[in-house]
Amino acid sequence: MAKLEDQLNDIIINMIRVSTATKEAQAWAEVQSKRREIEDAERKVQEVCQQRNRARMDCLIKETERYVKFRQIKDYIEIIAAEGRKRLGEAYPSSDFSRWVEWAELYLKENGPDTWGLPKFDVPDNQWSTRMPSTMF
Repeated sequence: MAKLEDQLNDIIINMIRVSTATKEAQAWAEVQSKRREIEDAERKVQEVCQQRNRARMDCLIKETERYVKFRQIKDYIEIIAAEGRKRLGEAYPSSDFSRWVEWAELYLKENGPDTWGLPKFDVPDNQWSTRMPSTMF
């Protein structure tokens, strides 16, 4: 059996090794933790960008649908007005139908694309779903 004095050097060396290994493990864990934090932050930035792009796309689709509906209504009014002029002939200017056409054309003028706001690139973080004005279009 070896004496304690003979093993004392080995005990001290092993204590230093254990201490060094523990510090290295802690440093490695800290590096990994920081790497995960960075990856999480990058993922969150990408998610925010994707949400903003989805909100922009939703707005683009709604505005496109609004414009298509406007064009359909405008085309309808033009076609039906021409048909009404043809059918009513000289009676058209004093007809109830001509008053309707005037109203419809005025409505289009007051609510057409030239009265709409321009699209915005910026999307507020707290408002992912865009709100459209409540109009017929």
